[in-house]
Amino acid sequence: MKKYFEENKLVMLIVVSSFMVGIVLGAAVAAKMSPDDGKALYEQVNQGISSANVYKSFLKSLSLEFKSFLVLFFCGIAVVGAPAAVFFIGIKGYAIGFTVGFFIKCFGLAGVLASIGGVFPHYLILVPAFMAMGVICINFSNKLLLGERNLKENLKVYVVKSLLTAVLVFIGCIIEGFVSYFALKIIFNLLK
Repeated sequence: MKKYFEENKLVMLIVVSSFMVGIVLGAAVAAKMSPDDGKALYEQVNQGISSANVYKSFLKSLSLEFKSFLVLFFCGIAVVGAPAAVFFIGIKGYAIGFTVGFFIKCFGLAGVLASIGGVFPHYLILVPAFMAMGVICINFSNKLLLGERNLKENLKVYVVKSLLTAVLVFIGCIIEGFVSYFALKIIFNLLK
């Protein structure tokens, strides 16, 4: 494991940096949001949570997160997919930064609680899963770009690593669909 980290420290640094830049940009955009935009967005989110049920919430999470997973997977099998994967990881960071920034800007301390209860539980699994997938796909894309031999064996390893990461994404979706859904529903009912 230590050897893997040493061999991939540059790719990991790029992935983590992209994610962190995304978080900062997302939070900055949320901080500059006007009160009217914040209120309109709150109404949309509240309506979405009120009209959904646990099953719909889980299916929506599953659909969204596995689309993201497939984007990264296909970035990996594209010869020049590494830059797209880095950009996509940044977009995931942006979404988290914006969400947390929006909650805190609109609700203050209650927004911190909404973030802790409704955002962090599933992202504790999803963020490492997507970062790992980013590293895996960048490495494989680079192997394609460099024309490395033994491509068939490398593809098998890529698919197996991707499937293991998909299991983590699925677990994150379960947490998002159930734990985060109920936490947000409770918090938004308290904010009314």
